[in-house]
Amino acid sequence: MRSVLSVTAWVASVVGIACGACGGDDPPANSPTGSSGGTSSSSSSGSSGQSSSSGGAGDGGGGATCTLPKAAAGFQAGQKLTVAGATRTYSIAVPATYDGTKNYPVIFAFHGDGGDGASARGSFKFEATHGSDAIFVYPDGLNKTWDLDTWDDTKNPDILFMDALVAAVKGTYCAASFYAAGFSRGGFFANHVGCHRGNLFRAVSSHGGGGPYDATLKNFDNQGNLICPTKPVPALIVIGANDGLLNDSNFSRKYWTFANGCQAAASAADPSPCVAHQGCKAPLEWCQIPGLGHGVWQNGSETTWKFFMAN
Repeated sequence: MRSVLSVTAWVASVVGIACGACGGDDPPANSPTGSSGGTSSSSSSGSSGQSSSSGGAGDGGGGATCTLPKAAAGFQAGQKLTVAGATRTYSIAVPATYDGTKNYPVIFAFHGDGGDGASARGSFKFEATHGSDAIFVYPDGLNKTWDLDTWDDTKNPDILFMDALVAAVKGTYCAASFYAAGFSRGGFFANHVGCHRGNLFRAVSSHGGGGPYDATLKNFDNQGNLICPTKPVPALIVIGANDGLLNDSNFSRKYWTFANGCQAAASAADPSPCVAHQGCKAPLEWCQIPGLGHGVWQNGSETTWKFFMAN
């Protein structure tokens, strides 16, 4: 594990939350006993694209017709983009059956501190069950990390990278809707992306993470609630009961409860032990997993997939 995030010092001083394990390479998925699979119940720079339909809520944005030329299918590592004068890298997995006639949902997976896109791919394993159903993008953070401190999204290199990457994918593939999932620091970044790019990403899922935070202390209402620059998005938060980041994830739950207009009350959701908040303008689900430490829950990827496809 790397040292505590700089944003965490601010969080600890302002809201009394401590981050015990904010980073580290993405480990293999953990499998606590007693957990079971099941069904879980956007304008910005860089957002231009050419796909013909955005899909509707609840369908994952896939299935509609598309008119883009056919592009390369399969897994492609070592892809490059130049963003703000820097060369950024990522990998992309496109269904083998891709033929340029059907729109697909696109899921970004963000790695933990010290990891890379390959480690995120190994942690989530989305392609094992849904490789033919979506396009998966695995970005590499600069210096194996993500910028959570730069609030100004015109200066944050990773937010600019997301803008450019969304535009590049939309300009090449039939990409109807975008989603962001992440583990550890990547989970923090997924929430940061939801805060700053709710007009580009349709839903986010944070695993073993926290945030969003604003280290400038300038973007709060009179009640101390963080105000993000774009609309709220559906959010799924997954955290181990034994994870040192539990308090950070509880802060995320508090933020999304406010941002999505949810009630504090929550009811059981599938799979157990997840719960769904009530009265939300945008859905919020919380999954606190008994026996799980700092890792990706064995049902986390499928729960994320079903949450995304429902939104």
